Amino acid sequence: MINLKESNKNQDAKNTPVVFDYRKFNFSKLEYIEPKKKGNVVSSNIYYRASINKVINLFIRTPIMTTISGICKKNNNYYIDLELDINKNHSEFYDFLSKFDENNRNIVHQNSVEWFDQQLPKNIVDNYYVPSVNIGSDSKLPVLRVKIKSKGEVLIPKIFNNYGSEVDLSYVLPKDEIEAVLMLDELRFFKDKYTPEWSLGQLKVFKKKNRSINIPDQYLLADENDLQDTQSEYNHGVIDDNDNIASDSDIDIEEDYRIKKEKELQNKKKKDLERQVMEKLKLERFQNDERARLESERLESERLEKERLDKERLEKERLDKERLEKERLEKERLEKERLEKERLEKERLEKERLEKERLEKERLEKERLEKERLEKERVEKEKLIRKERLEKERLEKERIKAEKLKKIEELRNYQDILKQQQEELLSEVDNIVNENEDEDFNHDYESYGNEPENEENEDYAENEEENLKYYSIDPELNNILSQGNEFMEEVIID
Repeated sequence: MINLKESNKNQDAKNTPVVFDYRKFNFSKLEYIEPKKKGNVVSSNIYYRASINKVINLFIRTPIMTTISGICKKNNNYYIDLELDINKNHSEFYDFLSKFDENNRNIVHQNSVEWFDQQLPKNIVDNYYVPSVNIGSDSKLPVLRVKIKSKGEVLIPKIFNNYGSEVDLSYVLPKDEIEAVLMLDELRFFKDKYTPEWSLGQLKVFKKKNRSINIPDQYLLADENDLQDTQSEYNHGVIDDNDNIASDSDIDIEEDYRIKKEKELQNKKKKDLERQVMEKLKLERFQNDERARLESERLESERLEKERLDKERLEKERLDKERLEKERLEKERLEKERLEKERLEKERLEKERLEKERLEKERLEKERLEKERLEKERVEKEKLIRKERLEKERLEKERIKAEKLKKIEELRNYQDILKQQQEELLSEVDNIVNENEDEDFNHDYESYGNEPENEENEDYAENEEENLKYYSIDPELNNILSQGNEFMEEVIID
């Protein structure tokens, strides 16, 4: 039996989130918060601007889709993969997700300077983005992976069957048809990629065998089918004679549906009457309030628009100032680099010049030392040659001197021999002369006065020649003696 308490309806309405229709979604009302670091991940929360002073979380109701995985667990995280058959009735939902991905890329590109302190190129922003929908490894159709939040082993989102009864995660199997409310958590930035993260708000699983019709509070996926599934099954032959006719429990369920429907119709009529009376009483006040609200919203809108324009102007001025400052700093940096480059080039050239001069000096010094060494060697060689020559000359002089001395000695010996011979000759000559003189004296004495005067003169002349011949030294011997005297004088001089 359906058991809904009237007193909880207003409270449930206040706590029930707004679920948007993806076919009529306004992307311009999405607002992205500046990314902040949460643990090891940087993320940006995304909200929907419901009014001037109110932003809400984004909830999207999906069409009926097929899960290819059921509810899976990986590294203590739960998820479910949903397949989009874009060739049938999922093309509009796929277009919505594609537009959402494109909007994310544009927002990141527009805010890259503010968020990341640098202007990221559009192609880099596009390449690093991982879209919401990807082609599955086991499927040729696009797949949307949805995160399922949990506390330990308990899932936070509620799961219902097609009659509104809450079931556990084991109820969801691969190939089941489901309908879900998705909540956009955030845009997550990793080291080499960034991607949106969708999480499950509620899940409805379509299985015809479950007949429970207990609809819990805050059921976001309720529709007329929840109340008409049993009747439609009868009308379309889901339950027929081949199923051995409906059981007693099925009849009770139908009676419960009928009673619930009658009560709802009565409550609806009562509410309609009350609403008409209240509308008449509050129409004027509502119109005045509406005018005041519109005026207030207009003024507030103008104020916010002015603030936005002022903010944009100031932001533009700030960006221009930063750009000019960056350009100035860049020019200064380039100028410094140029001057530093010139300085280094000058230093390099100066070093090369000094090195060249040093090498030239070393070369000249080497050449000079080599010349000096060669000159010394030449002088030393000349000295040695001169010394050798002098030594040879000295030896030659000594040899000549020795030869001369030897010759002189020989000459002296020869001279002594000649003198001795001369003395012997002179002695013999003296003896002969003495003998001759005695004979001549006797002869002269005997013939004195007997021969004529001319004969005496001739004899005297012949005797004189003979005397000279005997008393004079041999010319050849005299020449040898003179040469020996000269040679001795030269030796004494040397």
